[in-house]
Amino acid sequence: MSFPNVSGVLLANQFPIKCSRYLLVYDDLTGAGLGWTAKMLMYLLAFATFDNRVLLEIPSSTPRWCLHPPFTLNCYYRTWSNCSIPSSTDIREFSFAGRKKNGNVTKVSLSAFHKRGNEWYGAAKYVHRISSDAMSVLFRPKQEFELMATQVLRNCSFEPGSYWTVFLRDSPEKRAERGGRRLPEFKKYVSRIPSNVTSILWQTSNPKLLHIAVKSQLPYRMCFTNNSRHEKDVWGGRNNSFTDESGITGVLNHILGRKGGGAILPRASQWSWFLSTGAPFQGIFI
Repeated sequence: MSFPNVSGVLLANQFPIKCSRYLLVYDDLTGAGLGWTAKMLMYLLAFATFDNRVLLEIPSSTPRWCLHPPFTLNCYYRTWSNCSIPSSTDIREFSFAGRKKNGNVTKVSLSAFHKRGNEWYGAAKYVHRISSDAMSVLFRPKQEFELMATQVLRNCSFEPGSYWTVFLRDSPEKRAERGGRRLPEFKKYVSRIPSNVTSILWQTSNPKLLHIAVKSQLPYRMCFTNNSRHEKDVWGGRNNSFTDESGITGVLNHILGRKGGGAILPRASQWSWFLSTGAPFQGIFI
């Protein structure tokens, strides 16, 4: 399927003249990071568009990113559609087989969708082609978070485009996911910083990595967001005490990372993909 104006097609589907067909998704994929969650939602946006359905997120019984109304990513990102969540009681489970026969209102959980990867992975090339446009449909930050990011840059004395983002990632959970293998060590990230860079925005959820970065005495102006950090992963529904903070930190770092002049990112992280997709720079992946 090829569109001359992908963004326009996606927006036309999400903002129809008449709201009648829906794909409702609820996020119960506990432990998944914001990057992987975003990728799953982009796949669902593609399937919704194929089937002329409006994709909407509905609250999960266990919200992962926001513990106040609307209990979804729309706490941080602008509305996905002009359509409201339908009041229909005839809501059917979404099926890949015979999608046209699913009824007007269908729903799917992210965990169920994730488990059925053999049914949707074939769309990977198409989703890759539309990912930049899909990002602009699903992940447009609300103004209050844009202003928050602007204030962070002021506090850092950074101008948009004048700094590079370096994302450092390590945790017991990530090592377990990689079969015990660590991501690249700090010095490997530093070795890839271009010689003309003078300012660095560090991104990491690991306090030990941030300590190493700040104490490294590197010849850069350095800055980072002021949020709690933990050696173990606490975001994405792993620990309800940090649900709201994780959501705010995620959207803020997403905005800041994309405002920089470049980024150095570990390949083995969906956050790296989320940060760089559709960004106005080429990331350096290690």
